[in-house]
Amino acid sequence: MRALTLLTSLGLLTLTPYCSAGALALSGPQARIFITDQTDLGNLLTVEARVLFDDTLGSFGMLFNEWQLGVEDKQIRLGPSRQRAYMLGLTAGNFDTTVELQRDAWHHVAWTSNGVSEHWYINGQLISSRALTGTNVRDSPQGLPRIGSISRDDALQPAMNGYVDWLRITKNNLYSGDSFLPPGDNVSAVGGTVLLYNFNDVGAESISNEAGAAHQGTLDSFAQIVPSPNAPPLGDLTGDGQIGVADISAITLAIRNPDAYSLMYPGVDRELVGDLNSDHVLDELDRDALVGWLGVGHKGDYNLDGLVDTSDYVAWRASYGSSLALDADGNQDSFVDAADYTVWRDNPLSLTGSPHDIPEPCSACLACIVGVVLCRPPTRHAFCSAAW
Repeated sequence: MRALTLLTSLGLLTLTPYCSAGALALSGPQARIFITDQTDLGNLLTVEARVLFDDTLGSFGMLFNEWQLGVEDKQIRLGPSRQRAYMLGLTAGNFDTTVELQRDAWHHVAWTSNGVSEHWYINGQLISSRALTGTNVRDSPQGLPRIGSISRDDALQPAMNGYVDWLRITKNNLYSGDSFLPPGDNVSAVGGTVLLYNFNDVGAESISNEAGAAHQGTLDSFAQIVPSPNAPPLGDLTGDGQIGVADISAITLAIRNPDAYSLMYPGVDRELVGDLNSDHVLDELDRDALVGWLGVGHKGDYNLDGLVDTSDYVAWRASYGSSLALDADGNQDSFVDAADYTVWRDNPLSLTGSPHDIPEPCSACLACIVGVVLCRPPTRHAFCSAAW
């Protein structure tokens, strides 16, 4: 499966070819994996998976469940248009979202608990959150985990039908805030991981827990590890197998001039790989999501075109002194001032590797900078109003 290398100096995520070695196919209501050993999950928790739905396998159902009547119920249900989490003893009933996931694309889906509130994240974007009402997930020595279907009260709770690249359950809250770069293929165990399955071994009838000796899995006849669907990763707008700042320029072109984008990147489905917030509309919100993934929005690239150059200096000048127009707030202190010029100036290369010219601030800017240095402390609201 793809290895992920984040080159932070260039904001570049390098990927090997799209096709993973394998994926779990849950292809019927009875599909399941039997898992040994009880889990003990507490109240700091992340349950996450990388999933894909297509026109053949695409129905709502159980992804993970561990249940004992009246004592224990830990469940995550997923589908192409619906997501549900419930943890007896911790959550206030079902926690549902209704995000329409693009078919034929891989999606990272995560439910988290930080001990105070629970959250749904899809493709690195915060979708919904609410307060917890309990203190700890309840456990039972009789309940055993299942992936896919499970019998409860003498009735079958059907499996999610779709593909699962991997599943990871961690006794830790791994994600916070509004946006993060979602993991790709072949994840590793992290601190607190209790269960990790990477479904690499096509045709295998069992799966080993990469996080420890417990929780080994056995597949039934309706659950199979098959060659992975060949789906491009979200965010790769250039189609080069990399997610980086070049994709910011590409998604900007895709939004503002679709015809020019199609000529420059023939064969790339912009609607599929560019819909990062899963709203089925390719727009500036998707570009904002990509910028958030790569973390380049506050490193001098004030016009978000993937370059750090003189046009960003112009953007800084235009919003100097503002506490409302914050595109040029490079140090993220909610005020555009001389410090943000320094953020731009101190980036000696553009993000494509070419030096940019460094114009000095005009005399009015210099006067403002001196004024800010002399008069801004202790208040944050004084700024120069000189015309430029």
